[in-house]
Amino acid sequence: MQSSSGVALLVWPDAVHYSTMNTPVVGGGDPCGLTTVVAFFTDPANEEAWRSPPCRSHLQKIDFHGDVAINQALWGTPDAYDGKPEPVVELHSDGPSRPT
Repeated sequence: MQSSSGVALLVWPDAVHYSTMNTPVVGGGDPCGLTTVVAFFTDPANEEAWRSPPCRSHLQKIDFHGDVAINQALWGTPDAYDGKPEPVVELHSDGPSRPT
């Protein structure tokens, strides 16, 4: 996308903040945002290389479900977005206990 002033704005579907490092590619490898920045600094005149790198068509989708164990530890539910909130279990040296 290009503005009337000639400034390019690259939009990253399924990316989060700090898209230089948070644009994972299916199958692994360097983040697509980083690949794009490197392509730009290597040859800014080659707009095709940094505007439409091949990795853009292989961006990994955001996984909103996350890791079950981490969700359970942090939020008290296996599903951080749709799960039913449960009281957090506190671990003590004498075993787990629930807050009163």
